[in-house]
Amino acid sequence: MEREEGVGRVIPLDPLQTPAVVLGMAGAVLVAGRGARARRCGFGMWVTGNVYVMVMFGFYWVTAIVGVVNQIGERRHKRICDL
Repeated sequence: MEREEGVGRVIPLDPLQTPAVVLGMAGAVLVAGRGARARRCGFGMWVTGNVYVMVMFGFYWVTAIVGVVNQIGERRHKRICDL
């Protein structure tokens, strides 16, 4: 018996994005609270979630820069070898 495509698959959770989303949502709920302590805690959770997002985009940026540098090196190498 064949399985249908896409049925029964588990979507993997990103180790950086998942805590960022959870902290951001929990922070949003707490910031709407009545008490000053709950609002401070919520703001702290929101900031922590944003730090996760900044780390994630930092990895993306570094990966993109490394890719560009590698491409430039490849093109220079091909030009030298073609002479």
